Amino acid sequence: MAIPFRQMTYDLGICSLTEGTPDADALGALLAGIDPWKAHGRPASVMADRFRRADPSAGRFAIRAEGEIVGAVVVRFPFLRGAYLETLGLAETARGRGIGRAIIEWMEQEIAGEAANLWLCVTDWNEAARRFYRANGFAEVGLLPDLSVEGMTEVFMRKQL
Repeated sequence: MAIPFRQMTYDLGICSLTEGTPDADALGALLAGIDPWKAHGRPASVMADRFRRADPSAGRFAIRAEGEIVGAVVVRFPFLRGAYLETLGLAETARGRGIGRAIIEWMEQEIAGEAANLWLCVTDWNEAARRFYRANGFAEVGLLPDLSVEGMTEVFMRKQL
C-alpha cells in the first residue's frame, strides 16, 4: 500500500489535488483572505510558508476545480491513530459544490485499513464549518482555549472510521 497523502496529484472527480509547494504564494494569499485565518490575522506570507517548509509528516495540496486553484488542504499523518486535517480552506465560490465532502472521503480512502480516526480543529465561532464537519460524521470532543490565538477557542473534532 502507498504511504497516505504522499502522491503528487490526486484526481477526486469533482476536483484535483496537486502538491502545493509550487503554488505556495497563491495558496497563502487565498487562505489569508478567508476565515478563520483572516480573523486570526494570519498574513499571506505566513500561510505561504506552510506550503514551502519541509515537513515529511504533512501532505500539502492545492485544490483545483476546472483548472483553477479554489482552495488548499494540509493533512498530517500519522496523528493519534489516524490523520489530522490541519487546513481545509475553500474560496467562497467553491463552497457548497461538494468539494469539501470529496476531501473528507479522499482522506478516509487514503487511510483505509491503516488508521481508525480523522481529526481536526475548528474555531468555535465558525458555525458553518462546525455544521459541515458534523454533517460529515465528525463529533466535537473537546475545547482548546487559546490554542491558535489568545482569546479564541478551537473545537477538537473526531471522526471514527
